[in-house]
Amino acid sequence: MALANWWSLIWSYVTKRFHSAVPFVGAALLGAGMLMMPTTRTYAWTALILDYGTLAFLLASPRLIREAWSTGHINLICEYRGEKGMKTVRLRLFRRGIFTIRLRLDRPPGECGLTSTGTIGTWQCEGARLELRTERESAVFEVIPDRSPEVLRQSTGFTSWESSHELSLASIEFVMKEKHAA
Repeated sequence: MALANWWSLIWSYVTKRFHSAVPFVGAALLGAGMLMMPTTRTYAWTALILDYGTLAFLLASPRLIREAWSTGHINLICEYRGEKGMKTVRLRLFRRGIFTIRLRLDRPPGECGLTSTGTIGTWQCEGARLELRTERESAVFEVIPDRSPEVLRQSTGFTSWESSHELSLASIEFVMKEKHAA
């Protein structure tokens, strides 16, 4: 299993497509095997770094913990929800200018296709204008005047989402559902 994890790294490099490794399984099996042999018993701990899947997870752990903290409920400033047809969208704005957006498609039973997608990025608010930025693209939302609770509508969308009718957020009104002290 540890060799298969290293193979996934090599195969990802060769094919230029991501092939995921499995953390802990290869390290557990390799470590258990090393514990059974008296000559390698003292080195069994090295299984944690000899297995690529576990090593990658250990190296990524600080970032995963930071992201989990940044998008935790304690850092939530406000949440907007929008619905149209089979689409339900949740836009959450967090402290330090981080946002998450989650789109769920409620398909009829037996219908195939995408059921959920989302992204994370940074946000900036200037007056009645909210700009969301990911690594590759941005979207702009405008506050609809004289509405309570506050309502947002997209004026410029994420290019990759707007190119698909199913993912498009055009004409969806995002109603503020929850607001916390900033």
